[in-house]
Amino acid sequence: MLSFNQLPSRWLHASRWTSLLPPGWPVPAADNGPGHRHCSALILRQLGAGAAPITDWQRPEWPLAVLPAPQWAQLLRRLGLMLVQPVLRQAIRGEQLRAAAAELGDDDLAWARQRAPRLPSALEEFAELPALTLLAARLPQLSAGLLAQGTAAAPVAMRQRLALRAPVPAPYRPDVGATRAAWALTLTLLDDLEPSWRSSFPGSR
Repeated sequence: MLSFNQLPSRWLHASRWTSLLPPGWPVPAADNGPGHRHCSALILRQLGAGAAPITDWQRPEWPLAVLPAPQWAQLLRRLGLMLVQPVLRQAIRGEQLRAAAAELGDDDLAWARQRAPRLPSALEEFAELPALTLLAARLPQLSAGLLAQGTAAAPVAMRQRLALRAPVPAPYRPDVGATRAAWALTLTLLDDLEPSWRSSFPGSR
């Protein structure tokens, strides 16, 4: 939690580096403590109100904020897959399934077609039905948009810091109902991915 507050560079999505660092600056290696402190200071100066430390340890966003990188990447992927799983379920011809498997991989395709429909979701009203081509490349932005929608009611510092863990999202229109649905789905996917993770955080008990 302290690292999330003070060292945002350690939690930054790879696609965010070029917009937050001066041209030509190298991305610090994981073991480069001084490099991360310097980069984090630069990032914090650009966040405005979002640079304020998050001192409310009861915030329900903390399990997302500090989810380890491998699980975070998988969570983002599954958020995107939830948005597109209707079109994946409708793919019935062999060439369609082969194209989807080539784009996503067999495991993600199986999850989207078999597991995702069994998870509770209220996203039908704004689920997208894109073409299967280039689907994998679109998933990060789709998931980032869903994450932005789901955390729209969070304090600005938490909202901005969480956003930096994902790519820049596509524009979305804030809506109370959609925000609640997106947040509920995010927690559903987190619990499906790591069932005991949220129980370690005071705000989730």
